[in-house]
Amino acid sequence: KKRIEKKAQDIRNKIKDILIKSNWSYGDAEKIANFNIFDQTAKADWFDPIWMFGLDDGFDIVIGNPPYVRQEKIKPIKTLLKKQGYKVFSSTADLYVYFYEKGYNLLKDNGVFCYITSNKWMRAKYGENLRKFLKKNTTLLKLVDFGGYRVFAQTVDTCIVEFLKEKPNKEHEFLYAIVPSDIENPIAYIKENLKSMKQQKLSDNAWTLAEEKVLALKEKIERIGKPLKDWNVKIYRGILTGYNKA
Repeated sequence: KKRIEKKAQDIRNKIKDILIKSNWSYGDAEKIANFNIFDQTAKADWFDPIWMFGLDDGFDIVIGNPPYVRQEKIKPIKTLLKKQGYKVFSSTADLYVYFYEKGYNLLKDNGVFCYITSNKWMRAKYGENLRKFLKKNTTLLKLVDFGGYRVFAQTVDTCIVEFLKEKPNKEHEFLYAIVPSDIENPIAYIKENLKSMKQQKLSDNAWTLAEEKVLALKEKIERIGKPLKDWNVKIYRGILTGYNKA
């Protein structure tokens, strides 16, 4: 093992020299050279599953709680995100949205994905591309919408999403639960109140979690009703302070 470790270090040093000659910064080349794959506690601020773990077909499981960073704070990297070809890209999307597609891409086929994030993508305009992406490319297993229930101390409404990396069949049904704000034991509540819903019933405009009869009523209203945007009225919103804390 010691001989293999020494050989691996020699190879990393050669890679470092090649990177520096290829105009990589010395600091980045040094990071790669010093990453010891034999150290089970090694960590890095860069990520490459092939280099770090020898995985070229993806992970079995991706679990995460992505950082919640508002879109106003990621303006400097929006152009970069767009250039990287994210299918879920939206100019007003918060940072966690891109973690969904990144996690999906890190999975192997039929791998399991589970995130806890803000639930705003389920209804917000900026989440439309993400909704389309998940509905088309994944088989949803469970979706828990916490609504007003405070999972974390921060005032962010959250949801938990679990899916398989495989295309869904037309009749596939997933399990869902909506957790009220006044529940004392959310885990017990979720287990006792899971309901099923067809994945194809999820709308691109917004994901409404409801039983078949409620969805049928919603579809009827949308079919025979007249959308507010088609009424001959002008709608304005009040003064915006720009101060989110207020």
